[in-house]
Amino acid sequence: MFRFCTDLFERFSDIDMTLSAMKGELEGEFRIAAVTSAMYFTPHLLGAFHKYFPKVSFRLEIVNREQIIERIKDNKDDLVIMGQVPEEMPLSCHPVVDVPVVVIANPSHPLAASTQVSMQELVQHDFIVREQGSGTRKAVESVFLAEGLRIKPSMVLGGSETIKQAVMADLGLSAVSRHSVTLELATGSLVEIPVKGFPLFVGWHLVHHKNKQLSPIARAFIDFVLDPEQNIEQLCDRFYKSHFVENKA
Repeated sequence: MFRFCTDLFERFSDIDMTLSAMKGELEGEFRIAAVTSAMYFTPHLLGAFHKYFPKVSFRLEIVNREQIIERIKDNKDDLVIMGQVPEEMPLSCHPVVDVPVVVIANPSHPLAASTQVSMQELVQHDFIVREQGSGTRKAVESVFLAEGLRIKPSMVLGGSETIKQAVMADLGLSAVSRHSVTLELATGSLVEIPVKGFPLFVGWHLVHHKNKQLSPIARAFIDFVLDPEQNIEQLCDRFYKSHFVENKA
């Protein structure tokens, strides 16, 4: 009954959006959730979309992968942005962009000055990881398992920001999205370790339940992301390079 009522209220909300779309405008609230690894880039993606549809307002939630899956089940968002998409759920998935995951360290770490580090050498050092269920953790562990290696976490933390602070405190190495450490790499408070097999590229996707009735704004956002003329990958590149160069300056 709750899900039926929620769907009903959504359809009522869609009436205004549909009427606005018929007039050549989009107007209303767009609810989107993103995994923490996408928290830095997602606002820039929404900003690019907002230039085309200035009357759209946004409600953005940043959560971990397990929470994203629960939000999909509960139909809390118009769309979600996530990495690894669960195969056991009937979902529609649209690729957004591939992002680089890199290994970071404190500048005083023994590996900081290395020109190349093997995965075998990496697992000998303390490694800080995200919580179980994190898409980034799953991707990184899969790469090591493919080499017959297993990471033994020295610390488990629940978010990219906390992990950055722990690595800056020289509590160990970690693997994070490069976009999440642009400022720290530019200022030298963190360094990227050149590990063989990295950067690891993890895809971000726009996801919704296959049975979901998409709002006009959600459909427009999917079309925007998939439009070759928008070149989302280039937008992602500009985001990284501008932050890196400007902050370094």
